[in-house]
Amino acid sequence: MEYSARPFGDCYKSSLIGAEELTKLKLQFESGKSEDETLGHLYEHLGLKDEIEVVHGHAVPPDGLDEGRKILHAWIEVGPLAIETSNDQKMRFTKDEYYENHSITPVARYSVDEARCLANAHGNYSAWHTLES
Repeated sequence: MEYSARPFGDCYKSSLIGAEELTKLKLQFESGKSEDETLGHLYEHLGLKDEIEVVHGHAVPPDGLDEGRKILHAWIEVGPLAIETSNDQKMRFTKDEYYENHSITPVARYSVDEARCLANAHGNYSAWHTLES
């Protein structure tokens, strides 16, 4: 199966930026300096006590423009959760549900700091590894 890509997908960029935003929320809550009740709810709801990772791999979407096509993809994982941020989505799934429903295959995992360093070093947000089919 060949990989395909849409020129207007933003999964790599949105995943890194989203993971950086989640890291800021996590650090703000864990610093104990905020008494914002909403922040505490977000921290719990998104499982931010766990490690935040940017994950690259491929997917086969079940519907939409890429239905049935194997595409290169990036998303965020926080503990047992997968967070989809591409193209202005803000969707939270269990990893099992996400992997099964979208035929997800992870290939590379990055801490938020690693992903930012690689994006800066390469001058882009794209896959920094070689994917095998």
